[in-house]
Amino acid sequence: MGRSGSTPPLVEAALSVRPEAVGVRVTKTLLEVLKDAGHPPPAVDFGLAMLAQALGLPPGAGATLFAIGRAAGWVEHVLEQREQRHLLRPRGRYVEPAPTPRGTVSGWSPRRDECSPVGMTP
Repeated sequence: MGRSGSTPPLVEAALSVRPEAVGVRVTKTLLEVLKDAGHPPPAVDFGLAMLAQALGLPPGAGATLFAIGRAAGWVEHVLEQREQRHLLRPRGRYVEPAPTPRGTVSGWSPRRDECSPVGMTP
């Protein structure tokens, strides 16, 4: 199910723990349908949610585990930046044009002193 046709590790773990669990069967079927339709494999959080279902963890446990893992990565970045004594920057660069501001609603202005109900003057 992964990019090379293999099953992502967390999905594989969920299938090995409790393949008969309803949540695991549903997500496995969803993954198969998406793969057959040509969609890319899901992100790690999808597999983590599937594994949480297989383990019978309470709602939100998968997101909590994901956040703990993300926080550990952030701590590692901080330690690396301190060691190298400079701020690490991604090598990529944003190249799309900046989004245009949305239109204003008639009779409304972001400045409080310019705000009045439609058709009325302050």
